[in-house]
Amino acid sequence: MEQLTRSWEDMSLSNKERQDFTLPEDHRKGEFVIAAKFLTSHFLQMEAVARTFKQIWRFNNGFRIRNQGNNTVLFVFDNLADVDKILNSQPWSFDKHLIIMQRYTNDIPVNELAFNKVPFWVQVHDIPKVLKPGPFIEL
Repeated sequence: MEQLTRSWEDMSLSNKERQDFTLPEDHRKGEFVIAAKFLTSHFLQMEAVARTFKQIWRFNNGFRIRNQGNNTVLFVFDNLADVDKILNSQPWSFDKHLIIMQRYTNDIPVNELAFNKVPFWVQVHDIPKVLKPGPFIEL
């Protein structure tokens, strides 16, 4: 181990290698996290949650899952595009219970997150034709 440490200490970058380079955000590797609140009174089996969403999402790099207690889970990805795809495909459910999801950036503790918004698609049929506008009555 000491030999390896000494070898690393002897390494240096050339001037060309020292030039700054920043990957665009959507190409960066790292931790991109979705915080998810499962609206159920049942105990969550983390293995079942992980297995179910691994089959549904089918991402090449997969994800890691962290139980935060109180039916709150963190899904950790190494790819921002995967996170965007999941959040843009909401709403999600597990075992017929709604899941509220949001991007998590470690700015505040998980237990202080407000899980109060879920996007929904709504389709309405048989809307009557709009009548001619008439005079408005102000109240």
